[in-house]
Amino acid sequence: MIVHSKNCLYDGTLSVRYFGEMNIEFCPVCYRFETVQKACDHEYIPIRFTISNGKTAIRKFCKRCKRLTPNAEPESSYKGQELPTRSLAEYHEYLDKLFLEDVLVIQKLCTELRGLSEEFDEKVYSEYLLSDHWRSKRKDILTRDQSTCQICGTQARDVHHLSYVHRGDEYDFELVSLCADCHKKYHLREETKPTVLQEILENAPDINLPGIELYKKLIFNK
Repeated sequence: MIVHSKNCLYDGTLSVRYFGEMNIEFCPVCYRFETVQKACDHEYIPIRFTISNGKTAIRKFCKRCKRLTPNAEPESSYKGQELPTRSLAEYHEYLDKLFLEDVLVIQKLCTELRGLSEEFDEKVYSEYLLSDHWRSKRKDILTRDQSTCQICGTQARDVHHLSYVHRGDEYDFELVSLCADCHKKYHLREETKPTVLQEILENAPDINLPGIELYKKLIFNK
């Protein structure tokens, strides 16, 4: 089951892209997706395959999933029947190519969906930062921290999210006041949240923000 973005209210039919052995289902609004393995309703036809030693073996080939049955069929079951003949080695080359093409298309689609999902969240977040709720929350956090950057001690004008889990309904301990330079610096880092927290705690070990004990355990295993 798809876990929609917290900000997505869509509850309609999901969009689906079909591939050989799986489907990719995604929300047409927030673009969250999941891959779903599907069982094939096999439609078999018998084919006589030539193998490396020059011998032949009859295998059932599914026209839908392109797979063979694992075991050879008894010759007696097809006595007198003229069956199509194929090379087993060429079949495996064909199958490898077919599924490689699917994998590349799936990878491209998943990358596109992740990008669209991020764009959706960023748009919603940008709108949230203009809301009265955020303005009030930002003011409360700056007041709590006395408008002081919790890293360098200079004047703070920004409020930074230590966690986006409750974005839109944040707990106070998930927010911290930073100056513009520190805020920009840590958004350029790959591991923003733990890096910010660690520097805050190292520079001000006696800081008394609500929830700080939780973060000490998270970072320092204390």
